[in-house]
This record gives sequence, structure tokens and C-alpha cells, in this order.
Amino acid sequence: MPDRVLLEDIHLKFTVPGRTADPAREAPRRTLNGRAFRSALRRRVVQLVRSTPALARVRLTISA
Repeated sequence: MPDRVLLEDIHLKFTVPGRTADPAREAPRRTLNGRAFRSALRRRVVQLVRSTPALARVRLTISA
């Protein structure tokens, strides 16, 4: 019997319209890859999981 079993693997996708000019794509890309956004996203995901009683025994792994 394995020590842990994967329940779910969730991915987020961020898209922009295909006709968006390169400079206009870079601003959201920099934001998404920035330390501040990643930290805020991580904090909110952890907060949500911890506030959900059914997930009390779930181990959460967040990777970039």
C-alpha cells in the first residue's frame, strides 16, 4: 500500500487573444512569473485548502 495516493492534479492556464501584440503579451507574462504574484497565489491556495474541513488530511504540493 503506498504512503500517499494522488487525488487530483490541477493546472491553471492563462491565455491572451492570439492577435495580441508581443509587447502586450509581455506585461501579463511578467506579472504571472513575478515573485509577488506567485507568492500571493500560493498563500491564497493554502488558505483555501486549510479553510476546507474535508481537506484537513490532504498534503498540498505547489510547484511552478
